[in-house]
Amino acid sequence: MSGDTASNKLLKGRPSKPNANRGYFWVTWEGEKFAAHFDNDYYTHRVVVKNSNSSKWYASAWVPKGTRATRRIFQTLTGNKAKWATK
Repeated sequence: MSGDTASNKLLKGRPSKPNANRGYFWVTWEGEKFAAHFDNDYYTHRVVVKNSNSSKWYASAWVPKGTRATRRIFQTLTGNKAKWATK
């Protein structure tokens, strides 16, 4: 398949090797949004994000193994942060 679909663009940012507890964690900037993504085939997992305008972390839902966890927040000039977790 040719063309740049949204899914293809996300996969371009995904690490080529696991980097987070046997999973793949990466961030993207999508227009005004900052996003964290986490693919993990072994554990239930989630991501959390924050920016410099917020003192609180915003979490995705816990998702089952084999499902992508994603959470977006408005980006700021500095202080965009993301973390991953498994259970």
